[in-house]
Amino acid sequence: DLGKNVGDDFREGKVTLPVILAYRRGTKAERTFWKRAIEDNVTDDTGLEKAIGLMTRHGAIADTIGRAGHFGEIARDALA
Repeated sequence: DLGKNVGDDFREGKVTLPVILAYRRGTKAERTFWKRAIEDNVTDDTGLEKAIGLMTRHGAIADTIGRAGHFGEIARDALA
């Protein structure tokens, strides 16, 4: 738990790693959704549900968690 509400970054139009991964892995139609969400700030609840679905479908959330764990290990090793 990071102490953040689900969807806060999306609603604020932040381009996070899961968004980047889902965009890069998405179809042309899915990329159009991301562009509209980010550029036009279309970030309502329906958009959030679609965004979460796309990030899940393309493994973006799992990959981000994996990368965070990897870099956490590197940081711990550097402090040892």
